[in-house]
Amino acid sequence: MRPPRFQLHLTTCIVLMFVAGGLLWANMRPREIFDGTLESGGLMSVVGSSRGMSSHTERLVHNEWGWPASANAEPTFFEQVQQDDELEEEIAAAMAGKNYIPTRPVQAPSHWRPKGLAINIATALAILLAVAVLSEWLLRHRKRNVVRPTT
Repeated sequence: MRPPRFQLHLTTCIVLMFVAGGLLWANMRPREIFDGTLESGGLMSVVGSSRGMSSHTERLVHNEWGWPASANAEPTFFEQVQQDDELEEEIAAAMAGKNYIPTRPVQAPSHWRPKGLAINIATALAILLAVAVLSEWLLRHRKRNVVRPTT
């Protein structure tokens, strides 16, 4: 005899579709992460003001995507400053009160985090599997307990 082939009820598939949509929403929604503030008068405030930030205290935030782990993130302001080759020219121009026009994009591209991506995929698959097993168990259990009228 052949074992019965694997099948899912239509109801289970519909439930899985909504759960997968919720997981996609959770992973695509950006989360603002607070990095600190630029205090007026400090070196970072000089760099920040040359990049169009206000001269008084300003909150620094960057976006991250992914749930439960961060799979993709914008570089923080401090990471951008550390990787900046033109930083000395920018600071000198800002200290002299001149407008500095950067020759590179101000916003660096976001970077992927493979470990966070793997955690998110494993979590999503585990949640989908658990929902599928629970839904199938409930549907089959309900079918067994249905009282059929006798005629």
